[in-house]
Parts: sequence; C-alpha cells; structure tokens
Amino acid sequence: MLNLYNGFKKGYKVLPNDIIDDELGYYAKLALIKSEQIKGNSDKFHQMYNDKKIYQDWIKKNC
Repeated sequence: MLNLYNGFKKGYKVLPNDIIDDELGYYAKLALIKSEQIKGNSDKFHQMYNDKKIYQDWIKKNC
C-alpha cells in the first residue's frame, strides 16, 4: 500500500516526464512533446529579445 501512496500527490497520479515511459498514454506523450517545443521556442525568443541585435543579424547567426 505504501508504493501506491508514493505514486500519488494530493489525490492525483504523478506521471513521469520520460516520453518513452510505458505509463504514459498517447495524449500525455503529445503534451510532453508540445511543452518541450514551447519551451524551446520561448528560450529562442528570450535569447533574441535580449541580444539587442537587429532581426536579420540574429537570423544569420542562428542559421
């Protein structure tokens, strides 16, 4: 019974962040993939915003 309790937090089952984990269903895997894509896009945006170069120079640097 202790192992069952450890898998839950505040009444919800805590799923792993590993995409290849067998516990995750199709939609949970899609959500993880999308969240990684959003995080990557956000990181690129913040890097570009803080770089203070003109857009064309930034694109040349990253292509």
